[in-house]
Amino acid sequence: MSSTLSRGQARIYPSLVRPVHVAGIERRAAGLLTVTNLALLFGFRLNWITPALALLTLVVVLPALRRATKRDPRILAVYRSHVVRAGIYQGQPPHTHPHLRRARTL
Repeated sequence: MSSTLSRGQARIYPSLVRPVHVAGIERRAAGLLTVTNLALLFGFRLNWITPALALLTLVVVLPALRRATKRDPRILAVYRSHVVRAGIYQGQPPHTHPHLRRARTL
């Protein structure tokens, strides 16, 4: 069996490096969306508002996340790492840093 690959090279199959998606979005985002909808349905006293909010998240948020994931399969992971690591840089304070205003002096 002859191979066109030289010694020391291995074939990388796209299915092994492609991120795993559930319902068209990343697994963590799908889990967060599922837990949010379950909390809306069963976490509060059942009325017409909470099922409507759960349905709204499925009708509006899920397609929006699918469109974003179709453009870039790792967009949610990149955004999450941006928010987590924003306070690391010296020139930029973290998002929770209070911005104090100082009055100008003459």
